[in-house]
Amino acid sequence: MFDMRIWLNDPESTIVRIQTGDDELRNEFIRESLPFVRHAVFKVTRDFYAEKSDAFSVALEAFNRSIDRFRPERQIPFEPFARIIIRNSVLNRIRAEAKSRHETSMSDTRNDQGEDISRIMQGSDGREEKRNPKLLSGFRFHRPGDEP
Repeated sequence: MFDMRIWLNDPESTIVRIQTGDDELRNEFIRESLPFVRHAVFKVTRDFYAEKSDAFSVALEAFNRSIDRFRPERQIPFEPFARIIIRNSVLNRIRAEAKSRHETSMSDTRNDQGEDISRIMQGSDGREEKRNPKLLSGFRFHRPGDEP
């Protein structure tokens, strides 16, 4: 059984043992570190139910990776090191998801007639036209409060 006092007092020596291949100790260390990981995710997402989110699984993977990457000879304590790895991984995931949503919404450049509006928007001289009736045909515009 893993002694939580080791995590509080000297996690570095435990991590060195884990890095030598003690998978059972790794699993127990990760299990006992769940409150730490949960708190690290909360600091980034402000989500009280972090354990049910994708960010939490990203954070667990990052915590496991921080165990492998930790080097005691660098004189950096494990806790802040792991917290940075977790924070950066969760932020990268959030950014990637936001970028993916933006690219998906911008990738559909066809109107109802199947015409590529990115080409329609350009005039005969190659510059973007201010008003192009062809561009607006096939689109339905809704005011806020109107039902689509």
